[in-house]
Amino acid sequence: MLGHPEHLISRTELDHAVPKRRGAVRDQLDNLIDAGILDLYRHEPSETTRDYPSKFYGLTERGVEILYEYNYLRGVPVARALYENTRKSAKVERHENAPRPELPDAVREALSTADEREQTA
Repeated sequence: MLGHPEHLISRTELDHAVPKRRGAVRDQLDNLIDAGILDLYRHEPSETTRDYPSKFYGLTERGVEILYEYNYLRGVPVARALYENTRKSAKVERHENAPRPELPDAVREALSTADEREQTA
């Protein structure tokens, strides 16, 4: 999730990246949502579009605060490089390029790299 260019990841992308049973991943996602660390973001226009996901998992402001507290945000550029260099199926690439909802500004800013901040300035 930290490596994804939009920091919002579909279930298909997550299943590709995490080599665990779907049920185990779903349980962990549910636990993180219940704890307020992740949220399920919806992109309603994609609900009726074939081959595009409409549900994405992403961090909340609380999730970003926790990552910041433990210095994990330093790893965003490395996570991004790993994600970009991972071989993906056509379906995963389609999901990666699908339209997504907007993250809250505070979350997007916290997860952006220095290069991305310079581009928007």
